[in-house]
Amino acid sequence: MNIAILLPTRHRPRMALSVLSALDHLASGKNTIRYQVRVDEDDTQSRVMLDGIQSDIEGINVVCKPRPVTLGHATNEAAQGVHADAYAMLGDDVFPLCQHWDEGIRILIGEHDIPAFCWTEVSNPNNHTYPVLSSKWVEAVGTITSGHFPFWFDDTWLAEVYELSFGQPMPIVADMRVGGKRGKTQGLRDLSFWFEFFDATRSERIEWSGRIAKAFGVERDPGALCDIIARHHQRTVEQLGRCAEYEEKFGTTQPPSDQYMNVKMLANQWLIDNRKAP
Repeated sequence: MNIAILLPTRHRPRMALSVLSALDHLASGKNTIRYQVRVDEDDTQSRVMLDGIQSDIEGINVVCKPRPVTLGHATNEAAQGVHADAYAMLGDDVFPLCQHWDEGIRILIGEHDIPAFCWTEVSNPNNHTYPVLSSKWVEAVGTITSGHFPFWFDDTWLAEVYELSFGQPMPIVADMRVGGKRGKTQGLRDLSFWFEFFDATRSERIEWSGRIAKAFGVERDPGALCDIIARHHQRTVEQLGRCAEYEEKFGTTQPPSDQYMNVKMLANQWLIDNRKAP
């Protein structure tokens, strides 16, 4: 099986090296793995590190681009031009905790034709943090993430699309474990705006799910689909009530970056174009 690991990193060469080394040492050697490491043009330390380990870790491909607007954009750039059977999204601060993780992906997606699943993040085992997508899923949609959000919401987007497509939650696989430190989320602010924007963009997720259901030959029940949409809307409303708690726990007091201001401008433009307001 051909597996693409999509790994954006920024100014954390030691962490990225540790993650890549762990993935390489815990792989089975039975599958073709491409480590698509996406770095910023100004991240000289990471680029030097990656140049130095390419002879030790087979399959590293460095994707060097200007600093992205969002992490989702960086993930999409990591996948550009790649043709794989499975696409696994990981971060430069999370480590595989299972032997022969690549065989797990092969069995789940290659043998059992599972459209997508999530690793189990041991620090938050019920969260869909790190999805693995099949080639059929990616080809149906034409991308990995929406690229709309500065933090958090890309994995939630994919989990909701899965449920809209197949009528059940995206599987979180217990034997496919990853772990790492959980801390502050870079750029986390204005959560009420982003939750409301997430709710407003549900039409895109419904459109994605229609393509994916068609690709997998799934006939969806309209009534059940309406129930899922209503349930996810209610979940977003409930999360809005916890924004202050989340910002205190995970947010940052640093001034907003140019990238953050840009992505929020794009979000507001989306709302204008689609005649919606949060």
